[in-house]
Amino acid sequence: MIIKKLLTFPIFAMLLLVLFIKTPKSSLISTNHFVGEINNFNNISLLDTTSIVKINVLALYLSNDTLSIYDLNDKIFVSLSKNLTINNNSYDLMETSTKVLNSLLEIRDFNPEYDMMHFDCKGVKNEKYLIIVNDSIKQIDASSPFVVFQTIQEHILSSYISLLKNSPLRISNSDTSSIIDNYLDYWYIPIKIKDDWLKVKCFKDCEGCPESGVFEGWVRWRNDGELLIELFYSC
Repeated sequence: MIIKKLLTFPIFAMLLLVLFIKTPKSSLISTNHFVGEINNFNNISLLDTTSIVKINVLALYLSNDTLSIYDLNDKIFVSLSKNLTINNNSYDLMETSTKVLNSLLEIRDFNPEYDMMHFDCKGVKNEKYLIIVNDSIKQIDASSPFVVFQTIQEHILSSYISLLKNSPLRISNSDTSSIIDNYLDYWYIPIKIKDDWLKVKCFKDCEGCPESGVFEGWVRWRNDGELLIELFYSC
C-alpha cells in the first residue's frame, strides 16, 4: 500500500512524486444553505467566510486514538481511527479504495493514503468545529491534536494552483489588466493574497515553465463565494 511506502520513502523522492489530486468541490458553499439546519441550536458562532479543517490522517492512523465526527445533537456520526466506522460498518482507511471512502464521506478532499482529509468549516459550537459532511452540518472536536484549522486564504497559500479560463492570469490585480498569454499551460505556486486576488508564479518542478524569465502574475481567486481556481495538494 502507498501509505507503507511513504513511511520509508526518501523525502527528496516524495518531493518528485507525480500525483494529480484536486478538490472535488470548487464552490465555497454559503452558510445560508444550512440556516434551517442550525437554527434550533444554541452556542453556535458562524464564520464570515468558509474556512478549512484538515485532519492529519497518517498520524491518526498510526496512533491508538479515535477521532469522532458528531451530528448537531452530539451523536456520533463517524469514527476515525485505523478504520472509518459509519452505520455500524468499518472500513480500513488504507486498504479501502478511495472511491468507496468518498462514497461514504462526501467532503472537500478525502484521500487517506496521501494524508489528505479536508472539510469546509462553517463555524464553532461548544468548542467543536462545524464542518460539511454529505451536504450536512456535522461537528468535530477542535481540541484534537489531529485537527488543524485554516482560513481559506491559509489553505490556498499551502496548496498548488491550476488556473481556469474564466479567471485568467493578469499582469496586475485588476480586471482591466492585460492577460498573460498561455497561462493555462502551467501549474502555479501561490505567493500572496490581496483581497480577492492571488499572486502566483509558475511551478517549474511540476509542469515546467517558459524558458524566458519569471512567469508570474495575478488571478482573481474568488467571486461571490465561488472559487475561481483549482486547488491541488500534490503534483
